[in-house]
Amino acid sequence: MKTQLFVYLIILSNLTVSIAQNDLNKAKELNSKSQNEQALKTLEQSCLMYPNDANIQLALARSYKANGQNSNSLKLYRQITSQKNAEASSILEYADLLRTETEYSAAKEQYIRYSAFNPALGAYFAGACDFALNQLSNPSHCKIEKLNSDNTMAVVYKDEVRTNSKSIYDIAIKEAIPANPTAPILTKKTTTNQNRLDEILKTSSIENTNISFNEDGNMVAFSQNSNLHSDRTNTTIQNRKIFFANVNDKGNWSDISEFTYNNSSYSVCYPSLANNGRTLYFSSNMTGGFGGYDLYVSHLIDNKWTSPNNLGAIINTPGNELSPFYKNGDLFFSSDWQQGFGGFDIFRTSHYGISWTDVENLGTCVNSSKDDYN
Repeated sequence: MKTQLFVYLIILSNLTVSIAQNDLNKAKELNSKSQNEQALKTLEQSCLMYPNDANIQLALARSYKANGQNSNSLKLYRQITSQKNAEASSILEYADLLRTETEYSAAKEQYIRYSAFNPALGAYFAGACDFALNQLSNPSHCKIEKLNSDNTMAVVYKDEVRTNSKSIYDIAIKEAIPANPTAPILTKKTTTNQNRLDEILKTSSIENTNISFNEDGNMVAFSQNSNLHSDRTNTTIQNRKIFFANVNDKGNWSDISEFTYNNSSYSVCYPSLANNGRTLYFSSNMTGGFGGYDLYVSHLIDNKWTSPNNLGAIINTPGNELSPFYKNGDLFFSSDWQQGFGGFDIFRTSHYGISWTDVENLGTCVNSSKDDYN
C-alpha cells in the first residue's frame, strides 16, 4: 500500500511539473506573438495553481514588468529573492527594477548582494546608485520645453524639429526620441514612389527606427527591419539595416539605397548624418565591439562609405549605446551602462582633435530612471 502511494505521489508530482511547464511554454509562445496580456493571464492562473513554483513566479514577475505593472513585479521579485538560494539573475533583475522605480538605496543593497556572484558588475551598479543619489541631492537648474505634439515622433529637418503636429521648434530644444518611434516600412520596391516627410511622421508601423537628414535636407538616412532568424538560444531576432534616400525641395523621397556595410548577421541601425551627409554615426551589435550595441562612424569619400570605425572605450561599454546625434562637435547618445539613473540615459561627449572627451551624463533635467533616448 505504501509503495502504491509513493508511486502515485511521484506520478502526481511529475504531472504537476509537466502542466506548469506547458503553461510556461504557452506564455512564451504568446509573448513571441506580442500577445503579452494573454501571456500575463496564463501565468497568473498558473501561479494560483502552483504558488510555490519558482519558475512560474519568475516568469510572472517578468511578465508584470513587460506589461508595465512594476508594483506587482516588485512584490514577486521581493518574494523570490527573499529565499536563501535565490538565483543571481533574479537578484540582478530585482535590483534593476528597484533602480527603475528610483528606489536607489534598496537597489544598491541588492547590487551589493549580487556582487557575491559577480563582484565587478555588482560594485559598478552599486556605484551607479550612489551617483544617482548624489545627483538627486544636487538637482540641475535648467528648463525643458515639451514639444506641442500629440505624438512623440520628431525629427530634425534643416535645423528645425518637426513633429506630426507640424510644430517647428529651434534645434536647441530637441526632444528625446523614444525607443519605438513610428515610421513606414520603406524598401527598394518603393524607389519609384515619392514619400513626403509629413507622410513619414503620420504613418505607423512595427518598425524600430529613426530618421536623420543632412543639414541641407536633401539626403535622409533611416533604419528598418531586415531578416528574421534564431540564434543559438532559439530566440527570434529581428535585425535592422540602414538605408539612404534623396530628398527634393518638396520633401519627396527617391533613389533608396542600402548602406554598404549592412549585414544580415547583425543589426546596423540608429543612423545619424553629420558633416552635411558625408559622415554617418550609427549603432551596431556587430562582432568585435565592447558590449551589446556599440557606436560606429563611417565617412563618405569619393561616393564610397569607409569601413566603420568603433568609437572606442571612452564611449562604448559592456552594455548598449544607441541613438547617436552629432551637432557642432558634440555627440549625444543613449547608454544603459554609463553611470546614470536607470535604463537608458542620455550622455554627451565632445570631439577635439583626435579623441573624445570624457562622457557626461546630462543630469536630472534630461534623464530619468526610465529609458531616455536622444
